[in-house]
Amino acid sequence: MAFVLLACAEVRGEKLNLELPFEGRPTISDLLEVVERVFRFEASNAIQSSPTSQRDSSEPIFTIAAVQIYADESRHWAELTSPHQLHMYDQLFIVRKYIPLSEGARKEIPRPRTSQYFAGRAASVSMPPPPRVASSSSQPQSARGVPQQQPVAATSGSYSTTPRSGNDSRRGEDLLPARGVSALAAAGNNNNGQTGGVLSATISQALLEGSATPQEVLRVVFEAADKRRHGVITSYDLGSLFRHLAIHIQPEALDEMFTTFAQSGQSRGSQDTVMSLKDFSAWADSYESTLTSMFERIISLEKEHRLGEALRDAATKITDLARQKQELEEAIRRLDQDLHREHDRKHSLDDELDELLRDRQIDASEDQVVIDKEIRVQHHRFLLRQEENDFAQVTSNSKRRSGTVSRSYSTQSMNGQISGTPGRTGSYLGVR
Repeated sequence: MAFVLLACAEVRGEKLNLELPFEGRPTISDLLEVVERVFRFEASNAIQSSPTSQRDSSEPIFTIAAVQIYADESRHWAELTSPHQLHMYDQLFIVRKYIPLSEGARKEIPRPRTSQYFAGRAASVSMPPPPRVASSSSQPQSARGVPQQQPVAATSGSYSTTPRSGNDSRRGEDLLPARGVSALAAAGNNNNGQTGGVLSATISQALLEGSATPQEVLRVVFEAADKRRHGVITSYDLGSLFRHLAIHIQPEALDEMFTTFAQSGQSRGSQDTVMSLKDFSAWADSYESTLTSMFERIISLEKEHRLGEALRDAATKITDLARQKQELEEAIRRLDQDLHREHDRKHSLDDELDELLRDRQIDASEDQVVIDKEIRVQHHRFLLRQEENDFAQVTSNSKRRSGTVSRSYSTQSMNGQISGTPGRTGSYLGVR
């Protein structure tokens, strides 16, 4: 299927926005080569169509300095550095060498058109004019309920003040959805204001897994072409659906098959020529194989979209789980550090406790010896005091007894002297 990119650049003071349907997602080198070649032809054609323009033939007509891409998430322009940044219908802006970028150059991006210089297209091929933008009294709602910007009317020369945003209705009502939706020819929102695959609300899981009735096939294909949900489709709507289903229909054949079954009373090939569901049913009766192929490719794209959503959801969950795992591993690492630190602290405390117990045991033994000696000394002191007391008591008693005996002898001596009876005392005295 075609991988369509939109590339805008300033050519002779005017912005030119080209629709480039690559066979697949291009590499950066292939993209730069194709864009530079196509815009050089476009710039050369613009110069040749203006006889008064003068240009140095030695200077390249168109030289790329940088390529910027509009990012849905940030809603800002970013430098294109990797093919992984590219998604279906991304808007690119080409910055040219030697030409300063005017202020607001990336605003008011004009409606995209195909280029006859893109590889695989004949020089005579030109796209049908885009349908007129129908007025609407209500704005489409995004998945978050925020009103989306409506495209600027075709008479203004541009279709939007910004290339697109994540949930906006896409780059004009004649364009296909961009990132996050199937590459089907439809707007980014369905009737219920839901985003995602353009037919996510109308294609049931049973249709994706089983067979469909002819009425369901007709409804699905018609709704894929009726991206504005007006109940009618234009030649450009049908051609846009063909292109994005990679079904190659010559413009003459497309114009013939469309105007043959379009509503009667309309001028052939005019912008107002539309095809209702009834007209489309008549067309489907004549192009049964084409209708079947369109339905199968729509179903395939819807499956691709839903698988892509599931893959993105799985990738998001993997990222979240990996982040949670990393956080848990970091927490475990910190816990291990805390655990080791506490183990070291415990060992230090154990050593300190053992040393304290050893010191206390040594001190206790030495203290016990001192205490025992002190007790023995105090005991001996007690015994000594007891002996001293006993000795003092005995001495006192002895003194009392000695005093009594002395007094008794003295009395007897005195009594003997008085009576003239010689006694021991008297003899002692007499001898003396």
